[in-house]
Amino acid sequence: MRHFGLDVHQARTTVVWFDDEEGEISRGHSLPNSELADYLQSSPGPCRVVMEAGSTSCLLARQLGSLGLEVVVVDAHKAHRVLEALHRGKKTDKVDAAGLARLSASEWLTESAVWVPDERTHQLRQLTRTRAHMVKHATMLRNALRAVLRGEGLRCQATDLTAAGARAWLDAIAASLPPMIREGLHHLPQSLAHVRADLAAWERCCRSRSQRTSAAASWTRSLAAAW
Repeated sequence: MRHFGLDVHQARTTVVWFDDEEGEISRGHSLPNSELADYLQSSPGPCRVVMEAGSTSCLLARQLGSLGLEVVVVDAHKAHRVLEALHRGKKTDKVDAAGLARLSASEWLTESAVWVPDERTHQLRQLTRTRAHMVKHATMLRNALRAVLRGEGLRCQATDLTAAGARAWLDAIAASLPPMIREGLHHLPQSLAHVRADLAAWERCCRSRSQRTSAAASWTRSLAAAW
């Protein structure tokens, strides 16, 4: 079998292959990521592709896997320790790719491989990650608004600072505050309200997508049971 070690970057990837039958190893070269699939598919005989985990490499792994190639993604921290020991601190893209190619033929690979989510799972994860970022943004705005109030010796009793009662209270005290403070108390609640509205819409999208996925999975299980 020919083992391909890939040191993946955003635009280009260094490729080194190792043939475990002949004991031959290539010199290695750099390819644009868009040309990797054609290059790997042109390999004679069976092959395995190995790369370290990362945002670009996981995307590449899904793309190559969809073409029928055997792709293994390994834990980046474990790979780093092993490759560093293997090459005694010498680190280049070519050296790392060569190390991964050789390690592909060893038992170490099965102990360090990580699961790569399929495209549907990846998309659902992106939905939930986006929601988490929006929640964090909303929390930051809420905390900023309460910090402005504390700085003026004020405290709003309302839990929701975008509710009608809280907005009325803010409008009532605004006239007695310095202009710059007043501007902050005007724009922060507006920004918070916009983010929360977007968050509510995004959560509806997340629920809809997850329900479709659950329905599809249920249908697949039912079909399998029928057969």
